[in-house]
Amino acid sequence: ERVYTVCDAVYHPNLASVQYNVFFNLCRLKGVHFDLQEKVGTAFILVDSFAGGVIGMLCVGKRGPDSMKMLGEGLEFVQQQLGINRGHSERYLPQGTFRSAIKEVKRRIDKN
Repeated sequence: ERVYTVCDAVYHPNLASVQYNVFFNLCRLKGVHFDLQEKVGTAFILVDSFAGGVIGMLCVGKRGPDSMKMLGEGLEFVQQQLGINRGHSERYLPQGTFRSAIKEVKRRIDKN
């Protein structure tokens, strides 16, 4: 039995400056991946090209808290790699921005 948590689309303005091969090599090196044998882990959902600044994540775990924790770790990983774009104000970014997604996941993890 597996449980999944999905974050279908979050916007991060710095995503547009990253190349696919660099991003996914970093994921592999840092252990943010999907294990095909165990059938657990993190898979990225490419909503558009990175130029659009939108990415999604699907995290599969053996228990609900595991998949939520993976999502939180995956979002933190992306934030660490891309940073926070200080040139944009939160009020000018679309609803459901990257920072608000991280806050919501942390709130749900703390609630459990």
